[in-house]
Amino acid sequence: MHREPTATLPVEIAFRIPGQWPGMEALAAKLPLGCRLDDRFLHLEDGDKFEWIARPTDGEFLKIFADSCHRMPSERDRQVIENYTVNFCLLCPGGSVAAAQKAMRAVAIILRAGGAGVFIDNSGLAHGSDDWHLLAADETDGGVFWAFVNFIRAKEEVCSIGMHVIGHRDAVMPRTGSDERDHMILASFLGYSYRSGITLADGEIISDPTLPAFQLHAEQAQPVPDGSPMHNPHGRWRLSLVEMEGEA
Repeated sequence: MHREPTATLPVEIAFRIPGQWPGMEALAAKLPLGCRLDDRFLHLEDGDKFEWIARPTDGEFLKIFADSCHRMPSERDRQVIENYTVNFCLLCPGGSVAAAQKAMRAVAIILRAGGAGVFIDNSGLAHGSDDWHLLAADETDGGVFWAFVNFIRAKEEVCSIGMHVIGHRDAVMPRTGSDERDHMILASFLGYSYRSGITLADGEIISDPTLPAFQLHAEQAQPVPDGSPMHNPHGRWRLSLVEMEGEA
């Protein structure tokens, strides 16, 4: 195995940030010094700019947000979300850890200007504003992983969604019978896949003293179609359990 960067593929990160702004002028007035909003872009102090769209309330968003938020938002966030008047939709380039971290900082600015949480179309995850600020402030690249990567359980398998936001394959593995253990195994593998800098190969066996050994199988087919924000252009790894020599 050798070290090389993962090829960057175009990914657009789509955020929905609910708020009670009476108009976009009210949001713009709360932006920090050096940031501004025009009729198409959010401009940051460092020169970065991100496209935005304002969407009115709909009858589905509240349930979608509640079902997608793994940790209860603050009382303040809940009050605003339940009575939101507009979704500030931010569209940011992704496809690498650095790009995703820039997007996280842009979202944090909107949250400080009155947003009350964030829903990510690319992974179906939602976060309250307090959790988002903690993840965005993480000086390691762990915060970006937990911000964007979701875990979905099916009848016989568990898989990840959202790794394309940071430029890597997702993964799918058979369920072991313990949701907690499945989560630990998949998160550990994915963390290794994007943090180690090592290029993984089709057919390679991954083993760890504390985790089962798996053989990797590269797949391009995915349960979400091309064109969906959840589609991963890199594909995914299928992890097949293997019995190592010396195991019962």
